[in-house]
Amino acid sequence: MNEQFKTPGESMNRIGITTILFTAAVTLLTGGCGGGGSAPDEGEDERLPAPPEVSAALLSTDDLTGYDRIEPDRDATPPDGSDRPRCLRALNDLDYGTPASGSAVQARREFGHSKLGPWLRETLRVYPDDSAAEKAYEKAVSGLSDCELFTVTWSDLAATGTERVRETTNPGLDDRSWAANIRVDLDGYPSGETKTLVQKGRVLVVLSHAAAPDAPAQDETRNITGLATERAFRVLDT
Repeated sequence: MNEQFKTPGESMNRIGITTILFTAAVTLLTGGCGGGGSAPDEGEDERLPAPPEVSAALLSTDDLTGYDRIEPDRDATPPDGSDRPRCLRALNDLDYGTPASGSAVQARREFGHSKLGPWLRETLRVYPDDSAAEKAYEKAVSGLSDCELFTVTWSDLAATGTERVRETTNPGLDDRSWAANIRVDLDGYPSGETKTLVQKGRVLVVLSHAAAPDAPAQDETRNITGLATERAFRVLDT
C-alpha cells in the first residue's frame, strides 16, 4: 500500500515495529541491561578490589570527544536463541554478563555519539590473580572461534537476526589481545562493531565500538582502545 494512503493506525504500527527492530539492533551491539559492577559479599576474596576502584578505571567523557554517557535500556533483553548457542553464550557473557560473586569484580560504562552511533561500551573485570584472568580470556576467545555466521532470535520478539564474527589482526596489546569485526543484520537493519579483548595481569578489558550501518573507523577504535587500556592498567596498577 502506498504510504500516502495508510491510515494513522497503520502508520503508527509501522513506526512502532521499526522502533522495536532498531532498538533490538542497538541492543545486540551495545548491551541493553549490563550491570555496573558486582557487589561485594561477606567472605569475598580479599585480593579483589572494591567495585568503586574498578569503576574509577573506566573511561569518562573527558577522555572522549563528542561522546556522552548513556544508560542501558533496562527493558531491552539480549537474544536467547541461536543455531550456534556457544557463539551466542560467549557474546552475551561479554555484553550482558556479570561474573559470579567472588570470582571477579566488574564495572561497565556506555557512551553514545548520536542515534546511529558510534556507541562505545567498556567492561572491566578484575580477577583474584593472573591465572584466573588468563582462563577467562581464553574461554571468551575460544567461545567466539568458528562463529563466522549464526542466527539470533528473541523469545519475546518476532524478529530474527544474523551475526558474523570475523577475527582481525591481533592488536598486539599487553599480555594477550584479540579483536574481531562483528556484522549484525536484524530484519534489514545492518550495523557493525569492532570488539576487542585485552588481558594484562589479573585485568580483562572488553571494548565494543559500534555504529550503523557500518562499524566506526578502525583508527578511532584503535585510539580509544589505547586510551582505555592505558587508563585501566594504570589505575588498577597492573
